[in-house]
Amino acid sequence: MSVTLPEGLERIEDAEAFGNCRKLTNVTLPSTLTYIGSYTFNSDEGLQEIHCRIEHPTYIYTSGEDIFNGFVDYDNCVLYVPYGCADEYREAEVWRNFKTIVEEQCE
Repeated sequence: MSVTLPEGLERIEDAEAFGNCRKLTNVTLPSTLTYIGSYTFNSDEGLQEIHCRIEHPTYIYTSGEDIFNGFVDYDNCVLYVPYGCADEYREAEVWRNFKTIVEEQCE
């Protein structure tokens, strides 16, 4: 199952907005996103790909809680980011645990 959040969306307010979606495999986050709530992807062990369109990952604010709550498989889930942004993602607290970060052309 895939979810693509629309461009223009700035905030995911609800804690565990996509929590316990065990069949969720692919997520696309828009470039306009600035805030992600607590445990947004809690218990989503099936995530295989996250396409994050945000050019500056340090501009994303969280509630102070882990948005993945330790359940994402950082070794096998691929994080796709805009060209030229991989190094910044590797250093950003929310994203640095991903073992594979791939730059891609965002549409």
